[in-house]
Amino acid sequence: QSEDGLVVVKEFAEGDTARKLIASGPLRRRQIAALADMAARLLRIGYTADLGPGNLVWNRWEGRWTLVDGGGFRFAGPGETLSQILGSDFVGKGGVDPARLLAGVRGRLGPDSRAWRKVVKDAGQNPSLQAALKSLDGKDRAASRPPVLDFAPGRFDPVLSDSRLSARE
Repeated sequence: QSEDGLVVVKEFAEGDTARKLIASGPLRRRQIAALADMAARLLRIGYTADLGPGNLVWNRWEGRWTLVDGGGFRFAGPGETLSQILGSDFVGKGGVDPARLLAGVRGRLGPDSRAWRKVVKDAGQNPSLQAALKSLDGKDRAASRPPVLDFAPGRFDPVLSDSRLSARE
């Protein structure tokens, strides 16, 4: 239990640590997505934890990362949370692309959310986060434009008409 009254409940974590998984090769796409999900959840509530590869266990049955030790769970800015991931073996050996990770976090938080605005604001004080955001911005600019949707009615097709028919017809 922390000074502010929050309680972290530890569960038995069966599975391999991120350190062990990284040692055997890059992480799988779902493991990276779960990492973005965990980061987004922490950012949303304004907390961080010890996110080192030795403190996270992959729960393959639930498709999520579990904290082994909640001792590092505390109030923190987004820069602290994300710099742990961006400054560790997750990037490089683990195959985590910082821009794609941030895209996943942004998608979970919402690009107009207060939590995402805090991430962007914290980037000014954190070089690794700033570099990742620059890379994300470059990928955003290089992405193809989404199609323009037209909601006007199309041409009339009698086969697909939704007009009423008489009982005889």
